[in-house]
Amino acid sequence: MRPTPIDVPTTDGWRLQASLWLPEAPICGVVLGHAMLANRRAIDRPQGLASLLYERGIAVLNADLRAHGGSGPKPEDGASWTLEDIALRDAPALLGALRARVEPVFAAGHSLFGNALLLGAARGALRVAGIGSLASQLWLPSSFADLPERILRGAFLSSYAALAWPRGYLAARWAQLGSESVPYAFAAQMRDWYLADVWASPDGFDYRAGLGSVELPVLGLYSAADRASPPAAARRFLAPLPRLELHVLEADAGVGHMAMVRSQRARPLWERLAHWLQMQARL
Repeated sequence: MRPTPIDVPTTDGWRLQASLWLPEAPICGVVLGHAMLANRRAIDRPQGLASLLYERGIAVLNADLRAHGGSGPKPEDGASWTLEDIALRDAPALLGALRARVEPVFAAGHSLFGNALLLGAARGALRVAGIGSLASQLWLPSSFADLPERILRGAFLSSYAALAWPRGYLAARWAQLGSESVPYAFAAQMRDWYLADVWASPDGFDYRAGLGSVELPVLGLYSAADRASPPAAARRFLAPLPRLELHVLEADAGVGHMAMVRSQRARPLWERLAHWLQMQARL
C-alpha cells in the first residue's frame, strides 16, 4: 500500500507533513518520528519499520517534524526550534491527528523524537497509550561511567554549538552529518544540559526527575553497536521510568545509530516493537 500524505497543523502555526498507513481494521495506531539530522524518509523505506508495522495491522503516521523534510521552513530560512517545541507542540498535534482515525494511539521515536516524547511525558503533556524509545537518550555526564568519554562528549556538544552560532544553524550536509540542519537554539540546549548535568526546562522543571512520575509503559530498544546511544548509558538515563521494558540487540548485528531504522539488521527490534504495540493495545 502507498501511504496517504496528510498535513497536520500545530497550535503555533506550523504545518507538519506526514505519511499515513491505515489498515482496514487497525489494532492500534502509532506516530513515528525521526532523528535530529534526518527526516521521515529514514523510517519510510521499502520494507522498513513503517511498512512492517502496517503489515502487522497497526496504523502508522510517519511525520516530518518541524524544520525537517517537507515541514518547512528550514533553519537555512531562519527557522528555529527547541526540544520543547517538538515535545509540546508537534507531538500532541500528530497524536491528535492519528487519534481522529484510530484508538488507542502510541508513539515511537528514534533518537530526537524519542527524547521529545520522554520530555512530553515527564511534563504530563501527551495523551498517549505508551511510548517506544528507539536509541533515544539525552546525553548527560552522569549517564556515562567513563571519564574520558564524558569529556569527549562534552567537547563534541560544545563544538557543535560553536559551529552553529555564526549562522544560527549547523549545516548538516556541509558537516557530512546528515540531511537536515540543526538550529543554534537546540545545539545550545544540548550543550547547556550536558555542562550542567541537568535536563531541565527554562522555568526549572527537572525533566529527568519527572520521568519518575510517568505512568505510561515505555519500551526501550537499543543496540550494543550504537556508539551514539550506548545501552549502558541509556539504562542509567531511563532508570527513573517505573514501567520501562528495555531490549538490546547484540553487537554482532552491527546496528549503529541510524541503522536502527534504516537497516534490515535491526528487524528483530522492529518485530519487538510491533509485538509490544499489539500486546499493549489488547490490555
